[in-house]
Amino acid sequence: MGSVVVLLRWGWLLSISLLAPISLPAGGAERNLPQIKQRNLAEPFLAEKSISLKALPLAVAPSLCRLKIGTPFRLVRYWEAEDGSRWIYVEIADGETKELINAGRRGWLNA
Repeated sequence: MGSVVVLLRWGWLLSISLLAPISLPAGGAERNLPQIKQRNLAEPFLAEKSISLKALPLAVAPSLCRLKIGTPFRLVRYWEAEDGSRWIYVEIADGETKELINAGRRGWLNA
């Protein structure tokens, strides 16, 4: 019976010594919650993939140019067609594509 009491006492002491440092700052627990970064409205969107900038919000519309990955653009407006397809009218940032000098800097992207 005496060995069981000693075993329980040492087990309790061991469990407290292993769990207590978690709540201490040096134990790894983070007291402050991480800050959530909110997107600034002035920041441009970036193209996630290579995509065609269209002259009209139609799948068969002529392509003005091809936007490369990472090309910054600004959302001008959003439109949903009758067939359920979604389109966004965008403006490309200044100096990003030399192809757009003749074609203009605005066009439609299929969202």
